[in-house]
Amino acid sequence: MLSAYPPVVSRTTFARLVVAVSFVTTLGSVVACSDASSPFKGPPPPDLRVLTLETFDGSGQAVHPDVALTPLAWAPDQIQLFATPYPNGDASKENPSLYTGKSFVDWLVPPGVMNPVARPAAGYLSDPDEVFNPETNELWLYYRGVTAENQIWLIRGSALSTWSSPTLVASGINHTIVSPTVVRRGAGDWLMWSVNSGTTGCTSNTTTVELRRSTDGISWSTPVATDLAEPTVFAWHIDVEWIPAKQEFWAVYNVKIPGSCTTSDSPRSRCDRAATQKVGAPAATCWARTTFTTCETLGGRSPSTPQKSISFPQG
Repeated sequence: MLSAYPPVVSRTTFARLVVAVSFVTTLGSVVACSDASSPFKGPPPPDLRVLTLETFDGSGQAVHPDVALTPLAWAPDQIQLFATPYPNGDASKENPSLYTGKSFVDWLVPPGVMNPVARPAAGYLSDPDEVFNPETNELWLYYRGVTAENQIWLIRGSALSTWSSPTLVASGINHTIVSPTVVRRGAGDWLMWSVNSGTTGCTSNTTTVELRRSTDGISWSTPVATDLAEPTVFAWHIDVEWIPAKQEFWAVYNVKIPGSCTTSDSPRSRCDRAATQKVGAPAATCWARTTFTTCETLGGRSPSTPQKSISFPQG
């Protein structure tokens, strides 16, 4: 367990979090259109559930879930979830916390784990993203630290309750590295996308999705801008998955309006053809975006209140 501070004892209070029952399953059910020239526009998946998560701070609020599968030999329950408490917008509590489950509905703090698994020495943390690395038989957790700059940290878990000291893998001026999402496509083939919102953060007029590459998941290239963009709104938090069966990267992200931290719930869809890569997809690939409205966070918010718009690239 990584902690530079005495552990915080969890109280019997819970976070209520809305996520799809399965990220990949949901993508597969929503992204059902094989004809990219006729983008599918549909309602939210029918299997959205309100999850009950015990939080270390007792707030009953959590954000930014990320799920990874681990081998049975690594942990008895093969689905691992990271999320961060965010009580009433208090970033000081936004520390990565670990949950495990036999299904995508029931989540518990694993035996021997005292959340959070990481705490800031200064500033605050946010935006966890996890990847299982079969080469080292470890679960790798990336997360963002915010001090005088944006810092992307990596801790490596050899077991659910055993985590390394943090390693700094990327940094930039605030707030140019938001919501890192990492894909390991194979040995020596690592990719990290993140959102560059400039120095003003979520109140910026525009954002850019950037891509870094690595051969080991630790040393990363300088970022290059991608052309993953919307015409009038801008990506804010993003998650990318490699879909081997389609040989494509699929991105899911919410969008914000210019000059505001407000996320958009305006449904849109479109198909772009370009001679450049779109989040690493082959050149001249058609990406169709289908958006629908759902809730990102509860805990005082009505589950019927639109909180974010999710965009699904379709192949």
